[in-house]
Amino acid sequence: MSKNGRKQATIGLGYFKQGDDLDRCIVKDDDGDVNTKETINNHIKLLEAVIEQLKSINDLIPDVNTCSLYGDTHYISIEGDERIIDQLISHNLAQIDENMDEPDSEVNDSDTSNEDKENNNNNEE
Repeated sequence: MSKNGRKQATIGLGYFKQGDDLDRCIVKDDDGDVNTKETINNHIKLLEAVIEQLKSINDLIPDVNTCSLYGDTHYISIEGDERIIDQLISHNLAQIDENMDEPDSEVNDSDTSNEDKENNNNNEE
């Protein structure tokens, strides 16, 4: 996965969507009713854990760096100096996703697929 001393990994944060995340945090009383205060406290703990993870990632990245972040609907990707990415991985703050392409090849692949789509659309007309 490394190219020219650079590496790419994904960052998995412990939240997804606000409603789904709240659902994971629900605490019910003995009578089956949702305990609003305990549920909100659980949700706060979830978000605080994510904040701590982001702070740890931020602390491991030097002030002067060449890292890049890419966000998509379901993941965050970080690309940068191999030593920085390896350090994030060794601290369990990021992981290698073998299915991800290098950022340069993503751009080339998407450019090609857009051209292919245009050609296919023109051929259909």
